[in-house]
Amino acid sequence: MATNILQTYSARDLNLTFSSPLIGSISAAGVDGKGIAQIDIRMTQDKTILDLGIDGAVVPSYIPGDLAEIEIKMWQTCTLHQQFLALANAIKAAADAGDVSQVFSGAFLIINIVDGSSHYLTGVAPKKIPDKTYQKQAQQVSWVFVACSCVNE
Repeated sequence: MATNILQTYSARDLNLTFSSPLIGSISAAGVDGKGIAQIDIRMTQDKTILDLGIDGAVVPSYIPGDLAEIEIKMWQTCTLHQQFLALANAIKAAADAGDVSQVFSGAFLIINIVDGSSHYLTGVAPKKIPDKTYQKQAQQVSWVFVACSCVNE
């Protein structure tokens, strides 16, 4: 009798690196225990569109573009949050001084060493500093970054 056993998953097999000329590199491997709760990678450009003419003709279109978002949920007390906050503040300081040339200079590389999947995002910038909640215990913050291009393999 055949048994369907799927490949074992472990978030500890995930490696994440962010690099930017503004602050250098930030790394977070699953085994580092840096306080990551979840990572979501979303392609934001719909690639195929169907439209309909008044005569009933279907008009298919293919839209170019590899725009994406990466959302990283982490505990508000983790050092990774502080590192991303330093990035956002460096971008703001440069923009306030009239230099926005490095805003989209960031890049993410996310690799899962077990299943071999990877995501390479370039032209990356944080959308905004995340909302922060103060309660009786630590809460999560959600950093969302936009990317001009994302390669998924």
